[in-house]
Amino acid sequence: MGLAIAKRIVEAHRGGITASSVPGVGATFTRKGLFKPNHNQNSIPG
Repeated sequence: MGLAIAKRIVEAHRGGITASSVPGVGATFTRKGLFKPNHNQNSIPG
């Protein structure tokens, strides 16, 4: 359900999202799109 919601949001912004998985290894999710960075937001060091 989470991937379906993420897909709708990304596609609404003219992007795309894909998922691939290998049993016993894990999954990879890829998001592509034209997203502008928010230069007004302060970054928080991790």
